[in-house]
Amino acid sequence: MILRVQSDGSHLSRPNSKSVAGGFHYLGTTDPFFINAPTHTQSTTIPVNTAAVSETEYAGCFANGQIAVDERSVLGNLGYPQPPTVILCDNECAVGLASDTVRPKKSKAIDSRFDWIKDRVRQLQLIVSFVPGALNLADLYTKSLPKWKHQELAPLHVDYPPLSE
Repeated sequence: MILRVQSDGSHLSRPNSKSVAGGFHYLGTTDPFFINAPTHTQSTTIPVNTAAVSETEYAGCFANGQIAVDERSVLGNLGYPQPPTVILCDNECAVGLASDTVRPKKSKAIDSRFDWIKDRVRQLQLIVSFVPGALNLADLYTKSLPKWKHQELAPLHVDYPPLSE
């Protein structure tokens, strides 16, 4: 039972220039695409106005990371110590910001509270990795998707295809 997280953000998709963070948390194996049991789903408004899609996705990683740290603690207390929890995100810039391989320009103001995720990555509690948007299950919780996309993604919540397909 290894905790896995998929994270997504939807930039400026709500009234008053608000953005949304969503996530899909599940238990799996060492294969991050094997879904044993969903533990948590979320869709929440990001409390600040984000300036770019990358910042929205970074805020999504932050929101999901906070919940994942609590879930890791619970699983550890139940006798399932956790390796670093993988958070899959479909924005390469947000992944770079979280893993500290991308630095924002000095003129770019990203809310500093989101940098909490960097600290958890440095502490080896979390790992933020890229996943193609077509395979990101958290899309269901952030965007207004057409019916055909829901019908395509819904079965994946139970039987996720291998990454090589």
